[in-house]
Amino acid sequence: MNEPWRLYNLDYNLDKLKSHINEISKWIDSPFTWPIKDSKWVDVSDILDINLINVVENTIGTTIKKTNYWLWYYNTSKELKPHLDKYFNNCKYSIIVPIIGDFELTSYLDHNNLYNWEPGIEEDIDVNQLTVVDKISYKPGQFLLLNNTVYPHSGIAKEPNRITLHLYLEDNNYE
Repeated sequence: MNEPWRLYNLDYNLDKLKSHINEISKWIDSPFTWPIKDSKWVDVSDILDINLINVVENTIGTTIKKTNYWLWYYNTSKELKPHLDKYFNNCKYSIIVPIIGDFELTSYLDHNNLYNWEPGIEEDIDVNQLTVVDKISYKPGQFLLLNNTVYPHSGIAKEPNRITLHLYLEDNNYE
């Protein structure tokens, strides 16, 4: 996949998953706050409805790893600074399913190689020195297949709350 993302419509009712969110006591104990301070990650592999996975797989035409289904709660944070993700669980592509909240994502190219782009948040990135490849807004009822290990990206939560489900493709050579 050469583009920074692909947007799909999600043919799945998220109400069941939303109803479980407040019951997830793991939020309180979650040690994972990367890449946004004050945000929380929690592994929901044990409670996620397999029908949701099936819908996403059928929509994109390939398989998702059957482990490491994560919810990301932005909490009070609204800005995702420019960064490049590292391979998580040996995966090149992520699938982002918004559960609550709209989001605007921007992807970049660094034609002048101004930054080393080590995976992780870069604190001193001047986005004016980068080339914007594309911007996209997406919301619950949609999902994004994100080429997040190739394209640096940033974003803004457009609503007071944002919770997303993160899944990972099995195939690192997906086209």
